[in-house]
Amino acid sequence: DVNYLDDGAKSTQEVSFLWPMDGVFTSAVALAEVDPVKYGCYVDSMVMAVEQYYDDGRMPAGYQAYPVRMGKVDRYYDDNGLVGLAYVAAYGVTRNPAHLEKAKQVMTFILSGWRPDHDGAVSWLEGVENQKPGCANGKAMLLALNLYGATGDPYYLTAGRRFYDWMDAYLHDPELDIVWNSWLTQPEARLDKAVYSYNTGLLLQGAVALYGYTGDRVYLDNARRLAEGARKFYLPETPDGAAANRDLPWFYLVLLRGYQALYDLDGDPKYVDHPLDGLGAPERTGCRRVVLQRLVGEERRIGHAQVAAGRGLHPRIFRPCGFDPQGSRTGCLAPVGIVSHRRVGNIQELHP
Repeated sequence: DVNYLDDGAKSTQEVSFLWPMDGVFTSAVALAEVDPVKYGCYVDSMVMAVEQYYDDGRMPAGYQAYPVRMGKVDRYYDDNGLVGLAYVAAYGVTRNPAHLEKAKQVMTFILSGWRPDHDGAVSWLEGVENQKPGCANGKAMLLALNLYGATGDPYYLTAGRRFYDWMDAYLHDPELDIVWNSWLTQPEARLDKAVYSYNTGLLLQGAVALYGYTGDRVYLDNARRLAEGARKFYLPETPDGAAANRDLPWFYLVLLRGYQALYDLDGDPKYVDHPLDGLGAPERTGCRRVVLQRLVGEERRIGHAQVAAGRGLHPRIFRPCGFDPQGSRTGCLAPVGIVSHRRVGNIQELHP
């Protein structure tokens, strides 16, 4: 009986939870990016499926764990973050403004859960405030930064930085340079030191994105520390020189996306090659890199600075989660200048 509902009072239904359903949605968008003619209909089908979970009976509207026809159940901020990321990526592929509006609605729902205790952040799910996990806050951070990339609205950059600052202050271990699972708020405030690779991968992606948008090297330095910390912790070398795998593939993929984002920025293949060493001999490095590129949902990666320069963009502009700035409205990806960032005391206020 597979059941992740927080209250434990609902029986498992003969349909997918929202979380794995969104995994299929994300996959459909990645396929459509490679071949929109062949796979664009998959995106349309997945939109119809995911919208079965859309609950506008509670405001602000959001997506619940089961289809609404099966009754009222929990609405998880991390699940909604996944839906929002899939929608903004779908917008990048289809240019359908309805997809972008859906992503904005999800961001509004997540921001409604921001609470001022412990310097902010959101809980795992609506109405239950016993923890503030990396999964929910990291996905909210990336959604906000993706929305900034898609719209150019500085409101979303501020929101993304705000989630980033909180995670960096509360969950980032400055010695190991990994991100712990959650900040527990009840019955006493303490750090939950469970380890999942996606938490470090989320903050790594956020650091790369914020460097791309602001040019502040604090973010780039943090990204490189996180990349190395994750390599040592999650990908230690085995006796035969390959990288060990200590996490579930889906979770691990989030870390790989972070490595790919850093590679796009600096062109150093160190972290994109290492996780895939087990796929072939050293002379097959290029083949392994292609595998990683396809895993993270990109058909082509030819060097971030070259792509940006070819499009007349600032060379540090980051293209989050496959969003392609080509064809975007003029100025929506303009750099916002150098913005300093630091820990808890400077976490910015944001009013949705």
